[in-house]
Order: sequence, then structure tokens, then C-alpha cells
Amino acid sequence: MTNNENGLKYRLFTIKNLTDWLFHNSQNGISRKIIAVPRAYAFVVNPHAKEDDVVLSVVYNDADEPIGYTAVFGERFVRPVLHERYFWGSTQWLEPEYRGKGASWKMMKDIKEAVDNRYIALDSTIASCRLDQKQGSRIIYYPRYFMRFRTDAKTLKAKIKQKWVECKNKKILSQVRSEEYTNQYVNFIDDESYRFISEHSSTNFFLRTQEMLNWQLHNQLYVQTKGDKHVDNELCEFGGYVDKISVEIIKVYVKKQLVGIYVLHTIDDTCTLLYLYLDECYKKNVYASIAASILDQNLRRFRTFNKCLFDFLCNTGITHLNKSQLYEEVSFTIPADFEVDASLQLQGGDGDMFA
Repeated sequence: MTNNENGLKYRLFTIKNLTDWLFHNSQNGISRKIIAVPRAYAFVVNPHAKEDDVVLSVVYNDADEPIGYTAVFGERFVRPVLHERYFWGSTQWLEPEYRGKGASWKMMKDIKEAVDNRYIALDSTIASCRLDQKQGSRIIYYPRYFMRFRTDAKTLKAKIKQKWVECKNKKILSQVRSEEYTNQYVNFIDDESYRFISEHSSTNFFLRTQEMLNWQLHNQLYVQTKGDKHVDNELCEFGGYVDKISVEIIKVYVKKQLVGIYVLHTIDDTCTLLYLYLDECYKKNVYASIAASILDQNLRRFRTFNKCLFDFLCNTGITHLNKSQLYEEVSFTIPADFEVDASLQLQGGDGDMFA
């Protein structure tokens, strides 16, 4: 699927094209400059993908070099109840010298039309949001709360403050560990876990299928290099390498009763709460488990969409460096006719934020 306009060539690629390039080394116009290998693999094994799904929109210059690209992946939700799959935006880039000439507009319009305008996205850049709005999308913003525990402290005052934060949180760690809870670490979502998730997700905007949750947890969009100085160069702006990455799925029990499930995702030294499902009667126990898991790591930053959890962490006495700025706005891009219940909250793993 190719068309030309103003000296630029625009092409759409399907899951089948991506599979041919990834597994069979097909020279079909896709390259590591367009999509990193871990992301490509995740798209190909997506349980909700179909061979003829358009997943890449790419623009080439007159020398047939890729100068812009965007990607999507499809998903069918349990909730909200929708009759069709929707497609999550995942990456968008155009080389700076080609910006402001309509190339991004055309590239994005092509892929949105290819998925029948069932296009949604999370945590897009300001420029991407402006373009989406011009193309008829609505943008809603949700607060994502964060705590900063470490910085690259250079002054003596900053170093002393950072040490003070560290000492205070060691005391809090002992305190939250004294709460009653037992953690069970697992590496997939089984039927018991998914039943619990389904029964305790009424306040969440999205409920993903069990197979989609397991796809996310086992198909990260990055691979860790452990700081390898000989790793080959990243070609895509949305690369596939990080120094360290980990995913922890933790089931919390009180007196052998399952009372909570949460997922922590850490890239380098930033930890994000991807998912949290709990029995409200045991909220304090589950929150204590999360607090201990956070404080037990040498983190620079922790992030969560869950305001109730964030308030608990603050009220428990966890000390951090960001006293004034406590949250950042995360964009949610949706079609104009997409219904939104403002009382529901996002989870940190929604969209492609699981990466």
C-alpha cells in the first residue's frame, strides 16, 4: 500500500509484512530505523492481532530513506464493551527537517483511516496531541502521581537532603513490613488471578482480557543490556534497549485469602505501578506491601495513577524530594464519539504504557 505526494512516498505495512521482515528477513521497506525489534516482535505475537491489520505508517524521502513513522496495535476490551477492536498509538516520529510541511498529517491520517478511525493513544507528546485534535480527536488528561527519591545531587546541601530522605524511608520500611500480609510472586495471570481482577476492577476505565494481560507481561517493548558498552547502535528513535528492566507480579494474601494483585514495572531506576486490584477491606495491607516493595529498591522515581495509594504513601511518612510538583498530566486521545466516564481511572499499564 503505497502512495506519493509532494516528492515523499507514504506506505502502510500489515502484521504480515512485519512478520516477513522480522522472521524471514524480507527486504520489504521495514527496517530497525522504523521499529525496534522487541516492539515488532510484541506486535506480531499480540493475541488480538490479525495478519491484515495495518500496524505501520511510514514516509520516505526521494532517496527512499524512511524519515517518519508511526505504529499501532489492536486490542479487544472486556470493558468498555465495544463491538470492534480499537488500535493504540505506539510511537510517532518525523525527522526535524521535514516537519511543518504536512508529512506528519498525511502519515497519521493514513493509519487512522486504515483502522477505521478507531485510534486511541496515551501519554502522547504535545505536538502529537495538537495534530490529533486537528484531525478530530478529543484529548482528556489524567494525573499521574510521582515521588522522586534520588537526583544527581551535586551540592553538599542536596547530598545531605538526599541522605536524610534515605534514612527516613528506612524507618518507614520497617513500619510497613510490620503490617499483616504475605506476598506471592508469580510470572503470569492464572484463572484465579483473573477472576479476582475482574471482580475488583469496577473503578477502572479499561478491563483487558486475561490473554492480553499475559501478552503485556511477557512481551516488553525493551530488552535489557545490563550496561553493555559494546551493544550496537539504536536506529529507531523509540529504541528497544534499556540497561535494566524488570516486571514483578505480586499477589497479596492475608490469612491465606487473596486480597490484592499488583504489578510493578521498573526500567533502570524508575518504577511504575502498572496494575492494582484489591479488596477494599484489606486496602491498608495491600498498600503496605506496595510501600515495602518500593522502599526495598534503590529507586530514583516511583509513579502511579492511583491517588488513594499515593495519599497513603505520603500519610505513612514516606519522604521524597518533590514537595511541590506531585503529578504530571498524561494525555488520553480518543475519537470524538468515544464515551468517557470521568469517574473511572486509568491504570499505569493501559495502552502501550506497560513498556
